[in-house]
Amino acid sequence: MVKLINSFSIFLLLTSSVPAKDLGCHGEVFKIKEESLLEVIKHRLLKMQESGSLKTYQKQLAEHSKKKALNPDPVKGITKTTSPRIFYYDPTITLPQDLKDQDGRVFARREDRANPLQITPLTKGMIFIDGEDEHQVKWALRQSLTSKIILVKGSPLTLEETYSRRFYFDQLGLLTKKLGISQVPARVSQDGVQLKIEEVQIEPSRVRQERIRP
Repeated sequence: MVKLINSFSIFLLLTSSVPAKDLGCHGEVFKIKEESLLEVIKHRLLKMQESGSLKTYQKQLAEHSKKKALNPDPVKGITKTTSPRIFYYDPTITLPQDLKDQDGRVFARREDRANPLQITPLTKGMIFIDGEDEHQVKWALRQSLTSKIILVKGSPLTLEETYSRRFYFDQLGLLTKKLGISQVPARVSQDGVQLKIEEVQIEPSRVRQERIRP
């Protein structure tokens, strides 16, 4: 193999010293034109419409969207709380660049630190639960009436119909990843200029005894 590589290297050195020669053009030359992606999609849709398959595709897409809305994919890496813990999340950010108003005046400098909670406090707590765990659902409903209940698993629409209360879903696990939540149920509230996060271990008896928070 080494011999082959050495021979190939010598060949490149020899051929690189040969002067280039313009052999001219032979035959008709055509300009290369790449078809627009938008045009490709438009063309395919027109063909589907002509064949009647477009309606079938639209129906399948609607059914798929409905199924995803009813049963979103569970957030990966989240387990039932077995080791309760309390920790804090500091939302302070360091500005990557100067911030200017509409007149071009700088009102915040690059490298300045800002805490969103000092500008907009968290007025509603957040409760993260497994929506397929009945005990967690009942526990969440007995917490603060103003808290947002956010699922990491289960159907928010089904629970809304059952309990006549709004349920949310942590799509793609964006919130749990950001806050570092790995166990549910978990409760998030503001504590000073930080977020207090409690991963709570509950038992069925505790769910019945807990009183609704104001």
